[in-house]
Amino acid sequence: MRELAVGEFGTGPAFVSNPSKTKKAKSSGNEQVIALRAEFVVKPGKEEQVRETIDLILNNSFGRDREFLQALVLVSEQESRLVTVITFWQCVGFAEARERRVLWLRQKLAPYLDQSMRVQTYCARVMDSASNAEREIGEAAEAYSASSQVAAACVS
Repeated sequence: MRELAVGEFGTGPAFVSNPSKTKKAKSSGNEQVIALRAEFVVKPGKEEQVRETIDLILNNSFGRDREFLQALVLVSEQESRLVTVITFWQCVGFAEARERRVLWLRQKLAPYLDQSMRVQTYCARVMDSASNAEREIGEAAEAYSASSQVAAACVS
């Protein structure tokens, strides 16, 4: 059995990113992000159709939306029919379009679902790993030290 590639539907996660938008979001630092989580059970034998439908929704619909940032698709290791899709959105303008996005997702996935979809919205905060945070603190300290040395040279 071959190993699944990133983005393939299987027991591993798939990750979809909108790079031009995530760079902009990262640069603002404390920007509010909304996570929209949809959980559902896929009908037996419909896993491939669901994967294709999710890919189409994320790439062709949500991916073109100004507020869309990233998505994460999780498939249970214990039961491949259990799927969670988490999409990340910019907070501004999200509330007005939430129901439209949920309805679109429900309509597209309905033929493949064994159990109805459960959808919840969360306020989200993406955190860097400790090693990234330490590196950033170290870089900031070096920059501060260098600017202090320049300032001291200018005073003397």
